[in-house]
Amino acid sequence: MKLGLLFIFAFFCVKGYSQNTVIYSISPNWDNNASEVIKAQNIKYESVYLYKKRKNYKDSILTMTQYFDSLGNLIERDEYDFNGQVYRITNYTYKDTVLLEQESTSRGLLFTNGSNLSRRLKKYDHDSLGNVIVEKEFYSLGDSLKNPSITMWNREYDSLGHLTKEFITLPTGKGYVYHTYIYTNGVLAETKTYEMDESWMYSYLYEHDDSLRTKSVYLYNTSKNLKHEFFYDEQKKLVMEKDYEQGYLYLDHITQTYFYMPNGLLESQTYQSIKGENYYYKHFYFRYTKQISN
Repeated sequence: MKLGLLFIFAFFCVKGYSQNTVIYSISPNWDNNASEVIKAQNIKYESVYLYKKRKNYKDSILTMTQYFDSLGNLIERDEYDFNGQVYRITNYTYKDTVLLEQESTSRGLLFTNGSNLSRRLKKYDHDSLGNVIVEKEFYSLGDSLKNPSITMWNREYDSLGHLTKEFITLPTGKGYVYHTYIYTNGVLAETKTYEMDESWMYSYLYEHDDSLRTKSVYLYNTSKNLKHEFFYDEQKKLVMEKDYEQGYLYLDHITQTYFYMPNGLLESQTYQSIKGENYYYKHFYFRYTKQISN
């Protein structure tokens, strides 16, 4: 689906807002398939369906479609709301397997200057090792990138390729050290975040347990609070993640779980919201002429 079609969908969807509520708050993680697996399985595109009842495959709606090139690179992602209408299209541009640009057009609930569309373009510069050393983000309300706000990140790496420092330049032109990164035995242990005056604001602390195959992330300022948990299988694939940052109204976290096929492709995933609502997603994969699913 091309970007131009988004504006057609938006025209019809705007008319229905008075009768229908469009939901964007459920945002599953779609990034569990490695490009190497996509390439090895010769996947051209995948479609993901949301099932209202886990075992009733007829009661489903299309929620996301992704397209890949022959190298396994993700080149387009189309996302749909609970009414089956597209609300975001993202396109990706590469040089071989190096991501150069990422551009998305989104349809929101609020209107600004008569439009509920927004566009976001990210451009990436890399060093000889493939590390992103400059990231620029252009953001604009409406269907064009005229007079966008521009945010830029500059990143520094050590001799081993570890990210060590990140500078941010805001749309106002103000630039400062935003993050510094600390490693223990080559593994990220702490990310420090700084105010605009470059005083320390807070840190994220990372704790790994290889025996349990888990990673825990804590927010530290005046106290240490658990914010994220990640659980992996024996092949180091992510099988569950818990996000405690969103859990202050109902449950104390959201939970996402992932189930894989023997060939390594993600077969299905579940999402439990902070309200305790459960959502079940099924992935279908297509080669040039053959569908892959269990």
